Amino acid sequence: MSKSNKIEHRVLKTTAVSFLSTGLSIILQLITVPICLRYWGKSTFGTWLAISAAYTMLRTIDGGFTSFVGNKLNILYHKDQVKMRQVMASAVWGVILLGSLQIIIVLILYLTHSMNLLVDTHDANITTRQAMLGLVIMSITWILSGSYIGILHRFLIPVGMLYQLLWWMLLLQFSQSLAIFISAYYQFSIFSTAIFFAGAQAFVYLTSAFYIKHKLPQYFPWLQGASFSVGIREIYNSTPMTINGMVQQFGNSGLVLLVSAMLGPAMVPVYSTMRTLSNLWTTVTNIVTAPLLPDIVRFHSTKEPDKFNAVHKTHMVLMGIIINLSLLIAYPLIELLYA
Repeated sequence: MSKSNKIEHRVLKTTAVSFLSTGLSIILQLITVPICLRYWGKSTFGTWLAISAAYTMLRTIDGGFTSFVGNKLNILYHKDQVKMRQVMASAVWGVILLGSLQIIIVLILYLTHSMNLLVDTHDANITTRQAMLGLVIMSITWILSGSYIGILHRFLIPVGMLYQLLWWMLLLQFSQSLAIFISAYYQFSIFSTAIFFAGAQAFVYLTSAFYIKHKLPQYFPWLQGASFSVGIREIYNSTPMTINGMVQQFGNSGLVLLVSAMLGPAMVPVYSTMRTLSNLWTTVTNIVTAPLLPDIVRFHSTKEPDKFNAVHKTHMVLMGIIINLSLLIAYPLIELLYA
């Protein structure tokens, strides 16, 4: 099989999984609202959505760092694997420091009574203490499992395992949604739901870490040769990406918190449902882009501009066809979906 055929085959495989993931995501988002509203009610469901938004915004603190280090590993994989191993190991210090900052921010929110913005204080079954403890549990679980393993996930791109990574992300999406469905059906408290949700997420991340260790034993132990100074340097270098991620999340999760604060948590499900469809084509764009990432990184690292441009043109053609056709197909269904 020629190189071009291999690229096309990989793109087709990864695109198929991406479309499956997107289809599952749309279905889960559409059925989440009626299920959670029926068993939880507007107040509890709205409070959960607000806490989830706060949790997502907290993750932007280390999200830029994770993305930056992951991208750097992608480039170093093709240039200098000794330096790559050092950056991979030293990233643990960045995770620890930025994770500690997340916990401090949650405690400040609680001590300043800012958690009241996330909670329907008229509902006797929901307290700010529950909301705070739930946010702490989810944040700590993320720091101990998802943050560093998220860097390992990005490392799967240059080694040619994007297809496997997409399946893991699909499993993560399904397990998180299942945890919410079960919590709503059995009418768990916000605190119990946070534990259940965090546990499902941690299980997938930790299981994927064992999978990576099994498939890529030559890079284990990942933390060998960790340097505190290198970790600090990468935090500094990732600052622009972190700021960019925060700005983007303020436009997404920040609006959820604003709706919760100004209109009450009960209005959050309405806003989130209306926003679901508008975000669909952003997801579709990522589907088309993701399968090409390994080749884009490789051609950039090995300085092959002709091949890089060829991939870029392929991407533009795919974008034009898929996005426009999907818009035309979905247009007659929009009223039905919103109803």
